Amino acid sequence: VYPGYEALTNRLVRAPILRAFADARAPDDVRKWVDRISDLTEFDRICSAHFASPIQGGPDLFKKAFAHLDQDAPLDEISSALPPIECQDWSTLNSLNEVIDNNKLGAPVVYDFRKGCKGL
Repeated sequence: VYPGYEALTNRLVRAPILRAFADARAPDDVRKWVDRISDLTEFDRICSAHFASPIQGGPDLFKKAFAHLDQDAPLDEISSALPPIECQDWSTLNSLNEVIDNNKLGAPVVYDFRKGCKGL
């Protein structure tokens, strides 16, 4: 079993690959999108693209899944949204980001997506 799998089971989380590739390059745009969705109306279910769905939860749970984007969020808040993933588990995504950045294949990474990982 993948070492970080246990940290992701039975909870609403931002997929690590999206956190590493999309959120790391456009955190302000992702924050705005999260706020727009959260402000639409009161909702009690979230339909995810890849995991068991629908998930019982509303705007607060939805926003919590993106807590890593809050620059001022304390690490314990980030960890409660996404339990500490070992930093080594981010190494492949980090290496791919380096290839993307070094070869100018996408927008540059503007923040450390590994914030809150265990061992950083």
